[in-house]
Amino acid sequence: MESVDITTQNIERIGALFPNCITETKGEDVKVKKAINFDLLRQMLSGDVIEGDEAYEFTWVGKKTAIVEANKPIRKTLRPCKEDSVNWDTTENLYIEGDNLKVLKLLQESYLGKVKMIYIDPPYNTGSDFIYRDNYALSTDEYYDELGVFDDDGNKMFKNTDSNGRFHSDWCSMIYSRLLIARGLLSDDGIIFISIDNNEFATMKMICDNVFGENSFVTVLHVQMSTVQGQKVRAAKAGNIVKNGEFVFVYSKSGNKTIGLRPLLDPVKYDNHYNKYIVRLSDGSYKEENLVDVLADDSKIVNELKNLGLIPQAGCKIASTSLQDYYAYSPAVKEFINSHAENIIRVHDSIDIPADFTQQMIVDRIYEYTADKRSYYVCKNASGAVTQRISLGEKLTVADDFYKTYGPTTMRGDWWSGFYLDMGNVSKEGDVNYDNGKKPVRLIRQLIEFCTTDGDIVMDFFAGSSTTAHAVMELCAEDGKKRSFIMVQIDDDLDESLSHATTENKAALKQQIKFLDSINRPHRLVEIGKERIRRAAEKIKDENPSSTFDNGFRVFKLDDSNMKDVFYAPADYDQSLLSMLESNIKEDRTDLDLLFGCLLEWGLPLSMPYTSEVISGCTVHTYNEGDLIACFDENIPDEVVWTIAKRQPLRAVFRDASFDGSPAKINITEVFKLLAPDTRVKVI
Repeated sequence: MESVDITTQNIERIGALFPNCITETKGEDVKVKKAINFDLLRQMLSGDVIEGDEAYEFTWVGKKTAIVEANKPIRKTLRPCKEDSVNWDTTENLYIEGDNLKVLKLLQESYLGKVKMIYIDPPYNTGSDFIYRDNYALSTDEYYDELGVFDDDGNKMFKNTDSNGRFHSDWCSMIYSRLLIARGLLSDDGIIFISIDNNEFATMKMICDNVFGENSFVTVLHVQMSTVQGQKVRAAKAGNIVKNGEFVFVYSKSGNKTIGLRPLLDPVKYDNHYNKYIVRLSDGSYKEENLVDVLADDSKIVNELKNLGLIPQAGCKIASTSLQDYYAYSPAVKEFINSHAENIIRVHDSIDIPADFTQQMIVDRIYEYTADKRSYYVCKNASGAVTQRISLGEKLTVADDFYKTYGPTTMRGDWWSGFYLDMGNVSKEGDVNYDNGKKPVRLIRQLIEFCTTDGDIVMDFFAGSSTTAHAVMELCAEDGKKRSFIMVQIDDDLDESLSHATTENKAALKQQIKFLDSINRPHRLVEIGKERIRRAAEKIKDENPSSTFDNGFRVFKLDDSNMKDVFYAPADYDQSLLSMLESNIKEDRTDLDLLFGCLLEWGLPLSMPYTSEVISGCTVHTYNEGDLIACFDENIPDEVVWTIAKRQPLRAVFRDASFDGSPAKINITEVFKLLAPDTRVKVI
């Protein structure tokens, strides 16, 4: 008996926590085995940049700094904004304004392992600056300094012919740090979809393998977003291979490749093998005829086929080898086949059935045979062999294409065709002006439909115009399932963006600003996203009057901590400063600010219901029926403390100013020990 390999077990445990730290090495037997990259593991556990060579494996200038940035704690909070919200009291959807790196950090405790699906469409690296300017984003000189471009005298050691390297490193660091945190938010069966073009395709694959682990890779979807038309025709004629598609990387947190709840379907051409027609007889069996003979007996069909030039004018010669063309071009043929699909069959393989059933069959008659709760059409020929017949009715359904075509379908794989049709209308989707890389609702909706169900959370932390939120609401209205969304978008100043925009982007930005002026909103990108959700919800309600779905959202804004900074040296204190420090909470913060700040600190979700009531002149907030009860009034009377304690919440929160000195704080501790010993009490 061989004992357990503890080293291998430890490597597996570390790999579950830090998949990017798993590498390969050769053992003494020269066989490749898993190993730990200890330098990278030390960096993941360190708050400072560890010196070392970053050039050996997949890396870039600033990778270690990106890891430090992802792990670094921040003094920030999310402040509720009820005035921008819709259905604040009942909705479970969230819209969060702010830098997504900081927001993801704040959500780590509240949504750890709770998000079923993440979809992101990050800014593509086109060799220019982008709006996510993190602390590790390097200037050109800083980049050269880290890369070792300059000698000891400060002279450049080689001629720079391509400045994109710095932007590439900035982009890698930007996406890497965010994915590191996002991985923790995914549930164990969680899926992430990442849209990308060919600029950073290879890099994105390596980054995702690094963050999620190579075994977590599921596939790359190839999405047809355009065709060769317009200016692309000239490029194609000149010999260029023009870009018609984009890509969606798919990773599962667990490494499970079976992520779909139902296959998506695409329309296909009619299969000429379905060329037989069955007619039920009085004894329950069926006789088999040629489908073309049945079509030839219908004068309407014959005349239409002649008018379309699909059969000769003389006679009515209908060929079974042309059924595909008839179905494609003749509405009369398509209508007949679709309405009689259960009677149209094809000859299939031989099938084994019991001898007692076979002996009762008449040669060349069709019978229904039932086994394992499934019915089969079967037929016996003159030699006694039994073959199966398959009904076309099993193959006809509504496809998931742009037109929702009813007809023959096939299961979709990694080739997602036809989304160029959506792109013709994409600028109008959501009834907002936003053309910067907007994705079709149908694309994101089908990703959501493929892998989520009732109770799942969908997140998009590059929300843009909130197409993902639109898709979630539309799908929920149709299938009746209850999903919720979390949108995160940086509060980009459109006027500032316009001031340094390229000629290509200026027109789109001006259009967005004009739209915001028309609804009297500030020139901020987040205003477009919020307005899109409002308008999409109203349209979905109008189109689905009998459905119920969550058409609201709670708005939160990233801000500095609710608590005052109290980092002063003793010599800095004077009377004015001491009076300012009588309260450790900033003056502009409300009860709601403090309540939701406590939820983040305690790791509670931000989407649960809460109530507020007045007890003995003090406002008491109860979150999710007792997960947390809070009172932030000053000098609260004893009866309020006793009332809260008697309700035995899981958590209770007060502010320091709620109590008149230390004796009162001691008293509250004793009250809860007596009445609610399991309640966790916190004073801020």
